[in-house]
Amino acid sequence: MILEDDLVMGTFTNTEKYLSDLKESINKFFPKIEFILQLDNKSIKENFELLRKKFIKTHKRFWLFLDHDIKFISPDTIRIALITLIRDRFAMVGCYSTYDPNYIIGSDPLIAKETGWVPGYFQLVDSRRVGHITVDFNLPDDNTAIDTSYSVAIKTEGYKIGIAPTVVYHLYKKVWMNLDAYEKTNTYVRGKWGQFYFDCTNTFEGIVGGIPNG
Repeated sequence: MILEDDLVMGTFTNTEKYLSDLKESINKFFPKIEFILQLDNKSIKENFELLRKKFIKTHKRFWLFLDHDIKFISPDTIRIALITLIRDRFAMVGCYSTYDPNYIIGSDPLIAKETGWVPGYFQLVDSRRVGHITVDFNLPDDNTAIDTSYSVAIKTEGYKIGIAPTVVYHLYKKVWMNLDAYEKTNTYVRGKWGQFYFDCTNTFEGIVGGIPNG
C-alpha cells in the first residue's frame, strides 16, 4: 500500500510535553506508517530542517510534517489527504483542524480546495516536486513564519497548495505575539517576496468546531 510503502510522517519539537496524544493516535490509526520524531533542544527552524533531511534518507516520495500538539481523530485522514494531493495535482496539502476535543467527524461540510498556504500542524508534500525546498534560514526569528514562508516558497515555484477534506484535533493555546519578531519578520518577507507573501498568507479557512473560551 502506498501509505505504508511510500509515505513517511514525522514531527519536530524541543519538548515532549504534548507528544503523548499524538503518539497514541498514531499507534491507534496508523501503526504501519513510518514515524520519525525529531526531538532536540533547537529552534523550530532547525528542527524542521533536520526532520526534512531525515525524510530524504527514507527515499520515500510523500512526506508528512506534523506539529507535536495535534492528534488524529479519524483513520481516513492521511488517505484522504494523499488522494487530494495526487488527484488535484497539489505539491502540498494541509487539512482542517478543530480545537474541540469532542468534535464529531461529519459535523461540518468539508471541501477540497486550493489555498494560499497551510499551517505547520499538517503539511503533506510530494517530494518529487518540492523535496528540494528547505526552511528559510534567513528568517530573522528562528521560531516565526516557518510554515508560511515554506508555503510561499512552494507557491513561488509555480506549484499549487490545497486543503484536504479531513480533520485533526489541534490543542488550543493562546498565542502571545512577540511584536519585535513580528515586525522584523514582516519587514524581511516583504523585502523578499513583496505583496505576494501577504496575498498568499492573508487567510486560512480551515478551522471547524468551537473555540475554547471563544
